[in-house]
Amino acid sequence: MSTLLFATADVAHHSLSLVADSITNPTAVAPPGLSEKVTTIFAWVKWGALAAIFITFVAGTGLVAVGKMSSNYGAGNIGSKALIGALVGAVMYAVGYALITTLAG
Repeated sequence: MSTLLFATADVAHHSLSLVADSITNPTAVAPPGLSEKVTTIFAWVKWGALAAIFITFVAGTGLVAVGKMSSNYGAGNIGSKALIGALVGAVMYAVGYALITTLAG
């Protein structure tokens, strides 16, 4: 009984692999007139993300400095969290960019 089950599974696997081998993988093509608009939107989003990371880093640095100089530990605490957030954002941006460009080809 188990031999029949394994034989049936083997035939099904072989049949599916023949079907899968015959299907081609088409290349990605943008609809006419849309490629330039989408590229522009992606460029704006990338620019906005980099600007947000930069502004957060500069503001965090300023808050840490103000907190240290005026003994305002609340500002220093917020500034250190902003700095960590900016660094995490920068790492996520770099890793995400590398991952997307690798997967998209």
